[in-house]
Amino acid sequence: MCFLGNRYAKGVSDISSEEGNLKRFSRICSLLEPYKPLTPDKVRTLINNRIGLTNKKVIGRHLRLLELLGIIERTQTIYVFTGIGRVFCEFLKDTDQSNEKLQPVEKNFYFERLFSPETATHFQLCLLLKTISLNSSAKREPLIIAYFRKMKEFNIWKAKVIDHNLRSYEKNQQISPFFDNRFRCQQKWIETLGLMEHGSLKLTEVGERVEQEVEKYTENEIWTNPTRFELLFAFDNDLMPVSTDTDESELTDMFKETCERIGKERRARTDSVKYYMFYRLLNAHKYFDDLAFLPLLNLMVEKNVIESVMRGRDGKIHSVTLRLGAF
Repeated sequence: MCFLGNRYAKGVSDISSEEGNLKRFSRICSLLEPYKPLTPDKVRTLINNRIGLTNKKVIGRHLRLLELLGIIERTQTIYVFTGIGRVFCEFLKDTDQSNEKLQPVEKNFYFERLFSPETATHFQLCLLLKTISLNSSAKREPLIIAYFRKMKEFNIWKAKVIDHNLRSYEKNQQISPFFDNRFRCQQKWIETLGLMEHGSLKLTEVGERVEQEVEKYTENEIWTNPTRFELLFAFDNDLMPVSTDTDESELTDMFKETCERIGKERRARTDSVKYYMFYRLLNAHKYFDDLAFLPLLNLMVEKNVIESVMRGRDGKIHSVTLRLGAF
């Protein structure tokens, strides 16, 4: 996903406690996936009638966050699911969406998306973990103030807006709704992911491991580091790397199964195949690096699993067609 050239333009600022409910985003994805085309009016009507959100601004913030996490994108007059979004919807078909708790596949997905350096939430959540760690004995109000004082340096929220709310706190000793809503949203995210204790302002063991990876870097380096690899291994202590060199048979079988499940008439989009394999392996406590996917495609050609490849205008492989009998 592309952002403005200025790294300090990263971040998601327009959030409230309403967007803290990650399960709601799963339900929105499950709801919208069967419908095409997804015009803005249809999307709002479906979310209004089936999810119960009626406020247009709240619906807009939910959709914007789904865009910033790389799950949906708006092309001209309609919304479409990205490759990552299509894969997420596929996994959601196997989960109980009536259960208020996130399933393991959802936790893995949201952690990877929220803390991936390519998404808008990465930096501010890393800084939130650092702030909580540095202020472990603080009460809620001082912790919120410490967080926004630090965030003032990075232009996710305008400095003059933060200053106004800081002065308001100094005068009244009360946290403004502006601070409270934005902090509460992010607090809900990290609590739901098991990084922070519910009803407390302390990091869990998992949260401490993730924060320790963040702590290795300066604040400016956090814009691009730590990598997804490092944070995922901190999030899942049992995670093991896999590669075409050591796990050729497993990856070959999974490649075929993936194409059969998400492809159509022997053809499958490579982005969906890559993301499906990545998240499926992640759910099995295994890590498959993005850089290993092209070598895997080459291996599938050598093994006569792939019959042909189709490239897009950018020259990159867009889809593959499997040989008859490959499944």
